Amino acid sequence: MRPPRGGVAKPAWPAYLGAMSVFPPVSGPRALWADLKLFWSTRTRVQWIAGVLALVIPVGLGVAFWLDGKTNIRPGPTITYIQSWPASRTEAETRANVERLAAEKARRDAARQRDFQDVDNQLSRIGL
Repeated sequence: MRPPRGGVAKPAWPAYLGAMSVFPPVSGPRALWADLKLFWSTRTRVQWIAGVLALVIPVGLGVAFWLDGKTNIRPGPTITYIQSWPASRTEAETRANVERLAAEKARRDAARQRDFQDVDNQLSRIGL
């Protein structure tokens, strides 16, 4: 197809993609608002309730997940105190300290195991 000849204005070319020209032109916010008002003015009460729930439920879930992510679920900082030993300490002092720490750990582990055993006994009494 050739553009018409003559005149000062540029010729009107045919659409580049003919199939795309069936879509309406892009509208502004006022046209969108007018369309929404017209659409919702013809809806029944049940459709209004369903529409509100369709908006509220996903927003509520999003807010719930966001709030859950803000809860303090991470453990707090662990403070570790380092004992300074003089460079002149003997091997026997070092071994005695290691044995003392191992005995303390064994005592803590035994106490923790007793606590878990108590819980297990209580659960066994009620049939779990």
